[in-house]
Amino acid sequence: MSDEDALLPTPSDKLKSEISQLRQRLIRAEEHEKRLLQELMEEDIKLYSAQKFSDSIRDTTREKASTMTDLREKILERMMTTLTNRCVQEVVGYYRLTGRTIFTFRSAYTGVRFDTFYDRRYFEPYYILFRGNEEHPDRTLYRHTIPHFIPIKRLQHEFLPQGLETLCRILHDFLLAYVSRREQVQDLVQLKESRPSLHIASNDLPVTKVQLMEDRGSQPRVHVSLIYDNMAAELPTRVSITHDHQERAYPEKEQVFRDFRLPEAYRIVFGVN
Repeated sequence: MSDEDALLPTPSDKLKSEISQLRQRLIRAEEHEKRLLQELMEEDIKLYSAQKFSDSIRDTTREKASTMTDLREKILERMMTTLTNRCVQEVVGYYRLTGRTIFTFRSAYTGVRFDTFYDRRYFEPYYILFRGNEEHPDRTLYRHTIPHFIPIKRLQHEFLPQGLETLCRILHDFLLAYVSRREQVQDLVQLKESRPSLHIASNDLPVTKVQLMEDRGSQPRVHVSLIYDNMAAELPTRVSITHDHQERAYPEKEQVFRDFRLPEAYRIVFGVN
């Protein structure tokens, strides 16, 4: 074999390269499919709301529009279009207050949109899609965008037999609790910018374990450990506040972290204005 041949890729190298490229294409395709699914669901909600409320506001003035002049007919049509759009916006706003929207998707599926919010702010929506509708109530989970650490299959098995509304209510609790825990930590990160004594030592993705450290220089460092055993709750179930030598520092203040959201509890315990 010549030196030039030795530099050429072997069949094994080519196969590995092709496998790597296929994997990348598969990842991109899955991400694209997920985005398309969400866009289709969003469009279905808008069409469903528009059709439902357009039908509900028909009256005699609209039916008589055919006898009016072209100009009056155009004016009336514009008025009705504006009114319909306003009704749709009000309905969407109403559903967002409840946080859940159940809709039919492509006739054969039932979809549910979950809005998430924290501290008067809306965050990302999540979706689940079931095979089956009102005519075929035996629903089975088809697709979803729920975070992987939320046990949706277990929840489906346990609560779907009690009704779709029951499952949605329980699942929504998990989603709202997760977003709340996540944003509480983010609020604390922003507080850290003006509070150099605060250190956030660790934080896992589902935000079920949070460790903080308060370092005031000459004073003993204070460690706060928070464990969230209940993933459907926004407040920790176990709290421990210790000094460097592992002695409990503020046993009477541990309850504060169980009763208040993380930023507020930190301010109370460490006297931050």
